[in-house]
Amino acid sequence: MTPRQVEICELKFVKGMTNYQIAAELNVSVKTVDKELNTAYKQITNVLSFL
Repeated sequence: MTPRQVEICELKFVKGMTNYQIAAELNVSVKTVDKELNTAYKQITNVLSFL
């Protein structure tokens, strides 16, 4: 995962922020947050599938 994906995941799952709040915090679009989260989910799923 990229540092940005880690940052977005931390804001989402640790701080409990919505995608809209994350987008406002990081000055990016909600679509960008959605895309980064989806990519991170896929990477995590791939790692877990090997366990």
